[in-house]
Amino acid sequence: MTDLTNLTTQLINKVTPPISFLSLNEFLLDSPFLYFDELISSIRQAKHEILLEVYIFKLDSIGLSVFEALIEARKKGVRVYLMVDAIGSSESLPPLIQLSKKNGIFIKAFHPLSFNSNLNSFYQSLKILNKRNHRKLALIDESIVFMGSLNICQDHLKWQDLGLKLVTPFEYQKNPHLVTLKKSFFKIWSQSKKFNYGVLKKIPKFLTLTHISISPFLRNESVFLRFNLSRFIYKNLRSAQTRILICTPYFLPRFFLMRALYKAQKNGALISLVLPSKSDVWFVKWATQSLYKKLLKRKIKIFEFETSILHEKSLIIDDLFIIGSLNWNHRSFVHDLEIAYQTKSPETLQLATLHFDQLIKQSRPIVIDDLINHTPFYQLILGKMIYWFRYWL
Repeated sequence: MTDLTNLTTQLINKVTPPISFLSLNEFLLDSPFLYFDELISSIRQAKHEILLEVYIFKLDSIGLSVFEALIEARKKGVRVYLMVDAIGSSESLPPLIQLSKKNGIFIKAFHPLSFNSNLNSFYQSLKILNKRNHRKLALIDESIVFMGSLNICQDHLKWQDLGLKLVTPFEYQKNPHLVTLKKSFFKIWSQSKKFNYGVLKKIPKFLTLTHISISPFLRNESVFLRFNLSRFIYKNLRSAQTRILICTPYFLPRFFLMRALYKAQKNGALISLVLPSKSDVWFVKWATQSLYKKLLKRKIKIFEFETSILHEKSLIIDDLFIIGSLNWNHRSFVHDLEIAYQTKSPETLQLATLHFDQLIKQSRPIVIDDLINHTPFYQLILGKMIYWFRYWL
C-alpha cells in the first residue's frame, strides 16, 4: 500500500480550508505504523484531556508505548480516561488496572463478568455476556479524533486495517460533533457495570446538551441510535446507483441488509465484497462461505484478501464513505457497541477508492467453480450449520 501511504503522509501536513465550524479535516491512515505513530504523538501533545476507548488493550510493544504516552500526559496534568472491554482486554486487565491506579489514570472495564455463588450476579453476567464494547476511539482535547478498526495491540502491525484521524480546523472553538462524541463516551462510561476505578462523582454539565441530530458519527449506544444507524446504512444501500464496495472481516449480515444489496444490484449498482482469505475467527469464515453461491448468482463480486489477515471495516456507497468498528454481522448491528464515521469529502473518497483498488489487486476473485472444486464437503456442511447460529456471531 506504498502509494496510498505516501499520498496520505503528504496530506497529513495539508490544511484543508474549513467550510464551517462543524467541519473536520480528514486523514486516512492505511498503515498501522502511521496510525500508532500519529496516535502516540497526539497523546504526548495533549493539553487538557484524553478519552481512549478500545475493545482490546494488550500490554505488548504497542500497548506499552501507548500507555507510556498516557502516563507522560498525566504527569503534565492532562486528565486521562481509559475504557476497555472486560472480555476483549481480559488478558491484560489486572495489570492495566493496577498501572492506571498507580499513575492517576481513570479506567473502566466495560461489562465485567462475575460468575460466583450469588444467583443474581450470575444472571446479570449472563445478560451482558454477549453485549460488548467493540468501539475504537480516541478523543484528544475535544479537537482530535482517532478511530477505525485498530485496537491497541501489536497484532495489527501484521494485519490489514484502516484508521482515520480527524482534526477540528478551529483551535479555540468547540466542534458540536466532538462535544456529542464526548457525551457518548461518558454515557457508556456511566452505564457499565462495576470495576469503576476513578468514579465520576459528578455528571459533567456538557451531558445535558441537546443531542446534535445531524452528525457524521454513527453510534448505537441507545435503542434510537442503533435503529438510526441501521436505517441510515439500509437506505443508502437500497438507493445506490453506481457502486457498493464493502470490506469486512466478518460478513454474516442481517436479512434487511441482504435485501438492500439485492435491491441495489437490481438498480444497476456494481457490488464488490472484499473478505478475508485468512481469518482470525475461522468458523465465521466458514459460515460466510455458505453465502458465496447465493451472492455470486446475484452477480455480486467476491474477493478474498490474501496478503494478511483482513481486519478492516470500511464501506463505499456511490459518493459516501463509512469507516469505523462496524462489522457486517449480528454482533455489530444487534449486540455490541460500535462507532463509525461517514463522509462525502471528495479528497477522502478519492483516497478510499484508491485504497479499495489496492485491496482488490491483492485479493483472489471467487467464482462458483472454486466452491464446487476446491472447498471440502465437510467445510460446506459445517459452514451452513455454523450459519444457523449467526445471531450470536
